[in-house]
Amino acid sequence: MSQPARAHGKGKRKGKNTHGEPSPSPPNPSFSISNVASAPSVGSGAVGGHDNPVLLRQQAQEKKYPLWKYVTRKSGPGAKLGGGGNVVWTCNFCKNEFKSTYYRVKGHLLAQPCGLSACKGVNATKRRQLEREDEVGLGRVEAASKKQKNDDPLPFLRKPSTAMPSKASKYGSGVATEATKKRGYLTGPMDKIFKQEAREEMDLTIAFYFYLNFISFNVARSPLFIEMCRGLVEKAPSGYMPPSSEKLRTTLLVKAKKEVDKILEPIKCTWPSSGVSIVSDGWTDTARHPLINFMVSSLNGPVFLKAVDALGKYKDAEYMGDLFIKIIEDVGVDTVVQIITDNAPVCKAAGMIVEAKYPQVFYYFSI
Repeated sequence: MSQPARAHGKGKRKGKNTHGEPSPSPPNPSFSISNVASAPSVGSGAVGGHDNPVLLRQQAQEKKYPLWKYVTRKSGPGAKLGGGGNVVWTCNFCKNEFKSTYYRVKGHLLAQPCGLSACKGVNATKRRQLEREDEVGLGRVEAASKKQKNDDPLPFLRKPSTAMPSKASKYGSGVATEATKKRGYLTGPMDKIFKQEAREEMDLTIAFYFYLNFISFNVARSPLFIEMCRGLVEKAPSGYMPPSSEKLRTTLLVKAKKEVDKILEPIKCTWPSSGVSIVSDGWTDTARHPLINFMVSSLNGPVFLKAVDALGKYKDAEYMGDLFIKIIEDVGVDTVVQIITDNAPVCKAAGMIVEAKYPQVFYYFSI
């Protein structure tokens, strides 16, 4: 090859011809009109359409948590997908910025107890609309939680059943055993994550019940409080509403007294054979009402009998003596062995009245 030819070939390799002008690129044999027609578009599933799993997941989460669209999420692990995770967000109504989960977004917009102030940019009409949208989202969450095992999107995160597999299920036939049908499948890590929000919301509701009603925190240690909460979860029918104040102070109070009387009946049956002591003392309640308590003490333990409200009464020896005599007759004249009160002068005078009517009853004074 001559020198000009070599120069020409060398120029081609560098992308320039011998005259210093750019040479045209060689034609692509795979490029044609048919390839253009078959190329995926921007809106197709291959790029960001209906088959994009990230987009589908985001749409599904926004259906379950519809109030995300009323805030602007900025950063955080849950910024792109609805649901759990702390997110820095700005309310589109009041323009205030917060960092929280979806639970506090909901509380802020719907003016519910959540630890954040209620949104001042949402009026009553708009709030009712948001509540309806949230109810629709809650319905979708409930429907999703009732999926069958075969529809579970994350079956590999479920805890395996502890039951022994049958021969059919051992070789992957997909037929569930009778024990599995009765018990259902156990919850796994993902179920616990999705239920965390519901637990936090329930805990905060109980906490506000304690705070706003000035209830002592020690009540939470009461076995009856724990039994009540367990009964609401396990025994209460769907749509159950707690009793009203009217029902609590009337019919339910009468039923509760009857139940207590049934519990105390075995103890009261032993009083005639063992004998009892009547113990009495006076005190003043928070409403400044003078009360006189009466208790019955026996070998089987003390039992609170009654409390007499002495408001507007003149507590002289005759009044106190009549009270003691009535208590003796209610418990049983042959059952009462002694009466114990404090050493106030009026009580000593009342004791003389009791001994005059029932000489077999001893009267003692505590110091």
